[in-house]
Amino acid sequence: MSTNRARFIPDLLETHFEELEYLWGQRRAALKSSQLTLRDFIDLNDRVEAHVQGLLAVRSHLPKFLGQRLEEQGRDGIFAAACPLLRLAEQSTTALVLEMFTTAQGQRLAGLRDAFGFAPAGLFAPTLRKLLLQGEPAQAAAAAVVLANQRMLDPTTPRLMNLLVDETPEIAELAWLAITHCDSSNLATAPARPFKPGLLHESPRVRSAAWRVAAWTRQSWVLTSLRKVAQPGDRIALEWLIALGQPEDLAQIMGLVFAMENKIDGCGLLARFGHPKVLDLLGKWMIAEDIVLAAAAGEAFECLTGVDIRGSRKTAPVAEDADLFQREFAPEVWLPDLNKAKVFWQQHKQILASGTRWRRGVDLGRDCTLQTLNPIDLEARWDAYARAALAGKPLAAPPPIG
Repeated sequence: MSTNRARFIPDLLETHFEELEYLWGQRRAALKSSQLTLRDFIDLNDRVEAHVQGLLAVRSHLPKFLGQRLEEQGRDGIFAAACPLLRLAEQSTTALVLEMFTTAQGQRLAGLRDAFGFAPAGLFAPTLRKLLLQGEPAQAAAAAVVLANQRMLDPTTPRLMNLLVDETPEIAELAWLAITHCDSSNLATAPARPFKPGLLHESPRVRSAAWRVAAWTRQSWVLTSLRKVAQPGDRIALEWLIALGQPEDLAQIMGLVFAMENKIDGCGLLARFGHPKVLDLLGKWMIAEDIVLAAAAGEAFECLTGVDIRGSRKTAPVAEDADLFQREFAPEVWLPDLNKAKVFWQQHKQILASGTRWRRGVDLGRDCTLQTLNPIDLEARWDAYARAALAGKPLAAPPPIG
């Protein structure tokens, strides 16, 4: 009598691995998307999980199949190899990935950090806590991020203070991002943090992470400080003023954006603030001779109102010294349909004037609920969460650290 033996198709495993690698990159990019919603993000997570499960269907073959792929150099490839190995929840494979974590650097460490954040922490949490206390700064900061994403980071851990002021910007940034989670959920017991060096840091990413902590931990000075330091040259402070600002900040924000050399970039900032009066400036830019600026203004109009005003499609101009490839594949942009925009404005200007912060046609200027935010893109959703936290009316935990 023959015995059925489990069989697998190597090519199918390779497909699961490659799809997992690709989708993880898409998932990371989606975290701050101004287009995708929470539903889209959840769908991406589900697709990632489906390929993880596809690999786990042949558990006994994974150590050999994925072990060699742990040598991949890319962040997403490292994740695709390490995450299913951690999901095996076996001491030997977990130890293998942990050993790599203790020596990895750069993108390899980032990929492993992602994998630990997406796997059950039972077998590795004690080791990561030890690394946070005693490991090299890079590993300690990465361990803090994993523990934060797992909601297991203790805000009173002494090492965190040193990491926040580490001389390596990447390490300081990760430490600031990590404490957003533990400090915001422990406002009464979280230690005083060294905000001054964080907010004055030469690295824009460190400054942004420090402002994030200040907002989520309800520091009373946040808006006052942002109004003082936001300048066209301090893009980070300007972005956070736009994310957290009140209607009375309209004049300053519009003045700062108008003073920016890059008006195309300014369109997105105006849409992010969402005050209906920014539509006046966007309307002027929609008729600009610069078709890229006109297209960006039209996109910002749609981002704020939720109305598609795309008209004709044009090829964006290229630089005089552009090579053949750049000319052949020059991007195409949608010029706004000015008549459609005018008709919409005439029909809805009173409704829009009744609100102070619009996103895709939803008024976010009033007290929001999770249900209100369901149709809203992730960038606007995280901004709304941060404003609610700053106001002492938190809606949800901070977003995952990507």
